[in-house]
Amino acid sequence: MLMAYGHSGMADEAKALFASMAREYGVTPGIEHYGCLVDALARARRLREAEDTIRAMPMKPDAAIWG
Repeated sequence: MLMAYGHSGMADEAKALFASMAREYGVTPGIEHYGCLVDALARARRLREAEDTIRAMPMKPDAAIWG
């Protein structure tokens, strides 16, 4: 779903789904989920938000995240 929102230009919906993962579904976001969120934000040209998301990740970002 995160990837689909990103490819559809629906960054706000991707952010909302990401936020609900742990809160509503008990799923701890992994690096793959962060990657999808960063991609959705970048595709929407919200680069500052994408960078802020990367810097706030609880794990070390890899090359794919920065790509």
